[in-house]
Amino acid sequence: MTKPVNEGGWHFVEDGPDGRRAIGPVTTDQIVALIRQRRLHHGSLVWREGMNQWATLGQTPELAALLPAPPTAPTVEPGAIARAHGDPIGDNLGMRMLLPVGRSAWAIAAGYLGLFSVLGVPAPLALFTGIMAVREIRAHEHIHGMGRAVFGIVMGTGGTLVLIIMLARM
Repeated sequence: MTKPVNEGGWHFVEDGPDGRRAIGPVTTDQIVALIRQRRLHHGSLVWREGMNQWATLGQTPELAALLPAPPTAPTVEPGAIARAHGDPIGDNLGMRMLLPVGRSAWAIAAGYLGLFSVLGVPAPLALFTGIMAVREIRAHEHIHGMGRAVFGIVMGTGGTLVLIIMLARM
């Protein structure tokens, strides 16, 4: 048989400067005070005699009812985030897979030049445009195309090395 909720015997885990430690026993009123002080929350570990193991405060029926209701999540109109960036098509994953929207022009060029870098001459250009694309993408978090930029760098580096070796043997 479990003890009534008003009785003490609760233990809780607290993070302190020396690490985690179990504190208790405390009464239910003290648990309520700790919740109000924001020292205990939904995920805090609690235990008392009669429980098989430690549980989160939110999983303990006697104490979960004492927690404040979580705030409601704000509602976001579909497409509002995309419109906030000014490029609704570029933020749509499906459209980005079909069309090069929302991508760096440098990354697109690096991708195509990387494909043709096996011919040798476009390789240094693929390397250059790939580096420029990475710089642009890092500077503007809403621009996509890192994969194409890296592809251009890798293929451009390989093609440039082959071009240098071929020119050195002439």
